[in-house]
Amino acid sequence: YAGSRVYHTGTQDAGFVEIGDRSVSGSAFYLDLSYLINENWRCNFTSFLATGDKLESDGEKIWQRDSTAYFEIKKGDFGDAIVYFNGRDNIGDGHSVSNLTYNSIGADYLSIQRDMGFSAHLYLFTHTNPVFINTAGADPETDVNIGNELDASIYWYLEEKLKFSLSAGMFQVGKAYARNDSLRPTENQGDFTVFSADVVYRF
Repeated sequence: YAGSRVYHTGTQDAGFVEIGDRSVSGSAFYLDLSYLINENWRCNFTSFLATGDKLESDGEKIWQRDSTAYFEIKKGDFGDAIVYFNGRDNIGDGHSVSNLTYNSIGADYLSIQRDMGFSAHLYLFTHTNPVFINTAGADPETDVNIGNELDASIYWYLEEKLKFSLSAGMFQVGKAYARNDSLRPTENQGDFTVFSADVVYRF
């Protein structure tokens, strides 16, 4: 996509003043391949790359430069990672894909009776362009490694209309990981795991 964005400062009562008129453009590449091994097993490979802004200096403001970052219109269109995205009941971080590159391999199993399924996927996340990871004001330090994620889920039908499922996402944190897109990466972030359990009955 391509366009422009006008930035303002001020309040509704005092009025607004234009502080920047910048061009906005971005692009993304998404590849999703799968191979049916037999009637029960399928393997898949996913590769994704989205453009991001190249930060020249620490503390640079968004309205001070043109943007080449890609932003999706609707979150959830480019991956099902349980932790980094919102792949299971919105329990994840819900990150944007802007300035993101990732590769994923996985396998899915479905029983012949179609009453039980299992899946496991490994994600390798990095930033497309480096981000600042040091404390603001310190000597500039950048990195791209967001982290690795391993997801596993299983479901089965206890009866025709009653479905039970369990999911887990384990995330190995890299130096460039931040819990929220608006936050700066911080040091000494430990690895963590997210669990989810669902019971669904269809009337």
